[in-house]
Amino acid sequence: LFNHERFIADALRSVLAQSAVPERIIVIDDGSTDASAEAARSVADPRITLISQPNAGAHAALNRGIALAEGAEFIGILNSDDLYETGRVAECVDALRQNASIDVVATRLKIIDDAGTPLPADEPRARWLQSVWQVRPQSLCAWLGIANFVKTTSNLFGRADYFRANPFRPYRYVHDYYFAVTAALDG
Repeated sequence: LFNHERFIADALRSVLAQSAVPERIIVIDDGSTDASAEAARSVADPRITLISQPNAGAHAALNRGIALAEGAEFIGILNSDDLYETGRVAECVDALRQNASIDVVATRLKIIDDAGTPLPADEPRARWLQSVWQVRPQSLCAWLGIANFVKTTSNLFGRADYFRANPFRPYRYVHDYYFAVTAALDG
């Protein structure tokens, strides 16, 4: 969470609306200067833990949240201005449970506007993302070499042990892409 006062409550509600609701939801407020923390607190649920820290960057907030998820089998990341579709957590957990050799999954996404409405298919960003998902090279590494189809840390869901063993790096704009590429290289 960083300066997303107007989005965080909807983001949290999208997690609570899952068909398989997570046991714990950890929100790291990375030094917001707006009322983001108060907006997060407005979603009252005992599974939500809010931790505030001085601004240290997205990678540090992600790594802290992962470290605090003690005992978790799986970790899903949701940026404070994104939303999960209702069945996403269950779909990701099922995929990981059915494929013991896979540590991290990503799903297709919809790009939304500030109101949470999916962008029209002919909008350039939506069209680009659709075209990237149509490309299916022989390897995951080659696919990521063509374009970052994972797009965001919100699209990363995986085994907690893998996230702990592979922390996010302090790369300001590509910590998610670096993580996805190294995960692909790891197999």
